[in-house]
Amino acid sequence: MQPQLDTLISAAATAQRPALVILRHSTPEAQAAEHLGVFPAAFAPPTFAHIALIQRAQRQARLDAVLLLLNLRNADKGDMRRDLQHSVAMLELLCRRVTWLGLGLSSHPYFLDMLEALRDASVQGRVSFLVGFDTLVRILDPEGRYLGHYATPRASRAEALAALFSTASALVAGRAQRSARDLHDLLVEQGAAAWQASISYLPMPKGLHGVSSSLVRERVRGMAGIEDLVPRSIAAYIATHRLYEGRGRGPSRGASGSYPAPVEEA
Repeated sequence: MQPQLDTLISAAATAQRPALVILRHSTPEAQAAEHLGVFPAAFAPPTFAHIALIQRAQRQARLDAVLLLLNLRNADKGDMRRDLQHSVAMLELLCRRVTWLGLGLSSHPYFLDMLEALRDASVQGRVSFLVGFDTLVRILDPEGRYLGHYATPRASRAEALAALFSTASALVAGRAQRSARDLHDLLVEQGAAAWQASISYLPMPKGLHGVSSSLVRERVRGMAGIEDLVPRSIAAYIATHRLYEGRGRGPSRGASGSYPAPVEEA
């Protein structure tokens, strides 16, 4: 699949208008879903926390399907293509036994642009983006940093938020012990209380608040075990391809994990 994936990545990277490349359809497919969850993230690598959020969002919001979305560019970090092949391969491992999970690439990093691309791809149902608190702040854009970067220009922050939340919603993950009250207070502080009906709190299951991709990478660099952070198949992939290693260090090996991997069977 690598030559084909390289071609798809190149096509998305050169798209002038927001575009989606679907690598794996869900069943029901995204276009037919009455309520589609969209989870944009780097997934470098996917962790038990990602899995738990996907499952909880699917149940809480009654999502028909969830699209895992890799961005070719990040709004703040720039080009994200360096490790994209590996992220795709690892997400394929997670998706292979779950009929309601799909996988795609986004040419543009902004949520308004992603929504535009989804609509152009004939996704007509409700769309709920799965995000964290930090990402929500970027969406709310209190300083108007991103107004000049959208594919379709917006004259004001209020116009941008109206365009997004009139047809989409956000499920905000309560990482780092953040609560529903914290979400309410954040919306008030950011002057976005008018959009509370479109922004819901998604609690993180107990025991997973500290699980993150950055912790996995840190553990690998320190030659520590990661099987309590990622499914066995993902740990094996990381070891086989020697991902995230520090200079002169070998692949991560470690003890068996204490968290279940309900989305994917190793």
